[in-house]
Amino acid sequence: GRAKLEMKYRDKSRARMNTYKTRIKGMEKKAEELSVLCGVDVLFSSFSPDLNTFHYWPRNPSEFHRIVDRYKSVSRNQRSVVPSQALNSAPQEELLDFNKKLEE
Repeated sequence: GRAKLEMKYRDKSRARMNTYKTRIKGMEKKAEELSVLCGVDVLFSSFSPDLNTFHYWPRNPSEFHRIVDRYKSVSRNQRSVVPSQALNSAPQEELLDFNKKLEE
């Protein structure tokens, strides 16, 4: 297998840029996989180490802006929910909805 990179700042700009290019491709792949496999909106953006390039995913600008607008439409309180709390409450909400349907 490949040697694992030590997690430390790359002093040389060329090494830093090469690491960035490799890792950003991996991030895009993971974002797409998460989106497809789980049916969720995923968005990320990043400036390159030299600050000359802005990378974003999804690559389609209208899709990117659709997700940003969706995020902005959510209240600040909902945005600040700790992810584990949101995950724990989702099944509970689904269970309540299911019980209501059964009662109907």
